[in-house]
Amino acid sequence: MSQDNNIKVVARFRPPNALEKRSGETSVVEVQDETTVDIKCDEHTGAFTFDRVFGPETTQAEIYGYAISDTLDDIFNGYNGTVFCYGQTGSGKTFTMMGADIDSEELRGIIPRIVEGVFGKIVESPPTVEYMVKASYMEIYMERIRDLLSPEESNLSVHEDKANGVYVKGLMEVFVSSIDEVYQVMRQGAKSRVVAQTNMNAESSRSHSIFQLTIEQKDTVNGKTKMGRLFLVDLAGSEKVGKTGATGQTLEEAKKINKSLSALGMVINALTDGKSTHIPYRDSKLTRILQESLGGNSRTTLIINCSPAAYNASETVGTLRFGMRAKSIKNKAKVNQDFSPAELKLMLKKSRAQAVTYQTYISALEGEVKVWRTGGAVESEHYATWERVTAKDRTPAPMTPSSKSSAARASTPRPGARHYSVSAGTGNAARSLSPTPTGARMASPTPTLLHESLLSELTSRSGSPTIVMSEDEREEFLRRENELNDAIADKEHELQESLRLCAQMREELEFQRSESHKVIESKEELGTQIAQLQLNLDKISFSHKEAMLTVDSLNEANSNLKASLDTARTEMEQRMAAGDGDDVDRDQVRAARMAEMLNGMASAQAFSRHEAGMGDLLRSLVEAGDDQGKKVEMIMQARRELDEARDALQDKDDQICELTKRNEDLTVQCSDIDSKYERLLAEYEEMLEQSIDADEQASTRDSETLNDIKQKLETHYNSKIAAQKAQLESAQADVQRRQEEAAKSAATVRELRSENRELQAKIEALVEKSKLEIGGGDATAAAEHAMRKEREMTAMRRDMAQRILEYDTMRKSLMRDVQNRCEKIIELEMALDEKRSQIAVLTSRLSNSGQPQRMHLLEKNVAQLTQMQKDLVDQNTELKKKDALSERMLLGRTDRITYLEARLQDATNQAEAWKRKTEELQSLRYQDAKAIQPSATNVLRFSRIAKPMRGGGGGAVAAIAGPDKPPAAPASSGFFGWGAN
Repeated sequence: MSQDNNIKVVARFRPPNALEKRSGETSVVEVQDETTVDIKCDEHTGAFTFDRVFGPETTQAEIYGYAISDTLDDIFNGYNGTVFCYGQTGSGKTFTMMGADIDSEELRGIIPRIVEGVFGKIVESPPTVEYMVKASYMEIYMERIRDLLSPEESNLSVHEDKANGVYVKGLMEVFVSSIDEVYQVMRQGAKSRVVAQTNMNAESSRSHSIFQLTIEQKDTVNGKTKMGRLFLVDLAGSEKVGKTGATGQTLEEAKKINKSLSALGMVINALTDGKSTHIPYRDSKLTRILQESLGGNSRTTLIINCSPAAYNASETVGTLRFGMRAKSIKNKAKVNQDFSPAELKLMLKKSRAQAVTYQTYISALEGEVKVWRTGGAVESEHYATWERVTAKDRTPAPMTPSSKSSAARASTPRPGARHYSVSAGTGNAARSLSPTPTGARMASPTPTLLHESLLSELTSRSGSPTIVMSEDEREEFLRRENELNDAIADKEHELQESLRLCAQMREELEFQRSESHKVIESKEELGTQIAQLQLNLDKISFSHKEAMLTVDSLNEANSNLKASLDTARTEMEQRMAAGDGDDVDRDQVRAARMAEMLNGMASAQAFSRHEAGMGDLLRSLVEAGDDQGKKVEMIMQARRELDEARDALQDKDDQICELTKRNEDLTVQCSDIDSKYERLLAEYEEMLEQSIDADEQASTRDSETLNDIKQKLETHYNSKIAAQKAQLESAQADVQRRQEEAAKSAATVRELRSENRELQAKIEALVEKSKLEIGGGDATAAAEHAMRKEREMTAMRRDMAQRILEYDTMRKSLMRDVQNRCEKIIELEMALDEKRSQIAVLTSRLSNSGQPQRMHLLEKNVAQLTQMQKDLVDQNTELKKKDALSERMLLGRTDRITYLEARLQDATNQAEAWKRKTEELQSLRYQDAKAIQPSATNVLRFSRIAKPMRGGGGGAVAAIAGPDKPPAAPASSGFFGWGAN
């Protein structure tokens, strides 16, 4: 039998916390009466109505008295019950469910009170009722179901069947028989819960916890059983990341919490809008487990916890709207009970009796139909009716032997027949195995007859049937027992083998772990080396960037130097072009003077006269023809003249060698004079500059000193000029002497040529004479003599031509030397003229004592200003270059700093991640260590044994803690170290 009932919704407002009091937050909540609350804020302004509204001054006892006491009665009546709290983080959910102190009558929450209420009900119940209480504790963390009593089971699955409904497979259930044992189970589970610190709550629950109590009761008198389940749910609070400041793992937990709460809201919306054909229970593990509590087989109480502060107004309005929607959900609760064997046996007996009645009624109806089909008629008083049949059954008929035997067969069970009563747990309907007559038609004119008859005889029969085993059954039982013993032995052998294999695998696992640790250590070392190499690479890259900036600056400076060099080269070319023009003018003057100097030299005419004489001699020899005497005379004369000329030429060669030697000496002297002149000129310029500097430094001296300096300069300059004039005159005299010697040489050559002509004439005369003397002599001897003479003449002619060529070459070299000396003399004269002009300019400047000083001072100031401007421009340019270079280097360093800051942030984040991971691992290790500590073994020690309890002073009642029980250790923060979520 099921009953429709709405979810009971209770609103509770916590008092302002210390942070809200310090910040001066105002309250936006006003409780009008026990069922209505007003909200005045920007998000909503209006009233909300619930089953009950509790203000900040409400005590824990008032909450329990209204919201939970009825639920406890329902549990003992065989219904399922659920109590869960909903609200934002820090709104007081954990405080409402668990309380701040389990030992405080005022501060303990719903769960401790309801546990005491359960055992109080057991004490108050009749002694004929037997109870068994089981407890389980789980949490939904990151959408994974985790058994808090067996933490290694961290990913349990949700199943559903007809017998148990929705349940968690593999969840550990602990048998408890006292309040202390329940508290011990709760403490053990609380150690494994996940909590974290946020800005809204110092110890915020990071998971949804579900504490389940299963109460099974059996009436030992009639065998009737009932079972009630109580789900106590502490939901994690909904969070806004901006307010809680969650990061890292806490942020991921907040995402999963908000997702599951959103799925819970979607389920409630689908249940209340009246249009949805699908309820999304499977969207979340939370809604899947609470499926029976939301619109199913349960009586549910929802406590919504809210904050009255204006800072949390939006979350408070959202929580109240959630409660309003949940208030309209209808559950269909039914009693979870099983029939006893006696009840089932009586129901079977009544069913068989009613089946016999139905069969009799059917037979009567078939006989009446057969009469009507054969054409007969049945009187109305003989119609087959249900009342007549039942009346016949009530009047006992006399028993015949056949009827006695048939009745005995009908009422007594056969030896081989067995009756089974199958119970499949909670919610299973009892089903009996009974024979059904073949071809029977069932009709129920009075459907409640069987139920009424059963109810009338339920109290008349009690007890259980006695099972009697036959000999065959006993043998079969013993044989089966032996087989089971053999199977147990085999299983023990297999267990020993499995333990041996497990030990081997454990050793191999330890070896693999050690190897994996070595690999991890080598990996960490390689990672450290890679990080160091990366850091070195970054340093080298940064140094390379700075070096490139330096190279760019040097390239820029080099380009500037190249530009300056090009400018200087251009200026030099311009000055060289101007100097070339001066050189052209100087060359023109030099050429003019050379022409004048060479006009007076007529040595070429003398040489041409001797050459003409030689030509005449040759022509005369040719004209002589066959006159051998004449030719011999001419040749002899020419030979004598040639010998004389050779002697004279030798003398001239000696003179020429002497002159050449003297010329070289003169050239050396001239070069010495030139070097001395240049040195004197440099000394003069240096002395002049020093004198000018001295004059500038001593510009304030009197004019007498200036006149003395002027006289000294003039005297020195005149002495220098005189020395140079003397050297120049000596050089000119030397040149003239050489010219005279050259003229003498030319005169000698002319004389030799005249003598040569005379000798030629004599030779011709001798030849003619010889011809006359010889007359008709031997022509052959004359011819031979002539040929010999001709050969001698040819050799003489060749020798003469060679000597003339050598003389011509010597003449040209002498002319070149003379020309060079003349050019040097002309250059010295031109330099002398320039110096005279400079001396004249200096003299004109020195004539005015004040003007040169002022001009020089102005020139000096202008030069200084020009130099200062140039220095300033250079400094400005250099500063600009340095500024640009510094800016580029600053940008590079800024990029480097930004990169290093990013690397530092990454390293910090990674360190924080590793720190969180380490903390999680330490927490898991701590939880695992706690799980295997003696406290956990103690829980497992008493949890494996079923502990039935009797009401009204049973043996287990003494285990229930009384007023004189020792107080538990006080919690450090909240209940079992939990915070007020």
